[in-house]
Amino acid sequence: MWSAVSGRSFDDGGNYCASEVNEYNKRLDKLTQQVITTEQALTAQLKSIEPKKTEQIVKIIHDFEDR
Repeated sequence: MWSAVSGRSFDDGGNYCASEVNEYNKRLDKLTQQVITTEQALTAQLKSIEPKKTEQIVKIIHDFEDR
């Protein structure tokens, strides 16, 4: 809904009163923070997984080379 219309207030030629614009801005800020938090959590998980997977790959390569 928000992306399909202008987010301007009545004073600026838009379709929303100032309180509606403020409310949408608060919601967008909250969603932005949730996205950032999720991204940080996923990045941390991937960073913790990477060394384990690298070690597994190296072991498989060594086992294969030993054959």
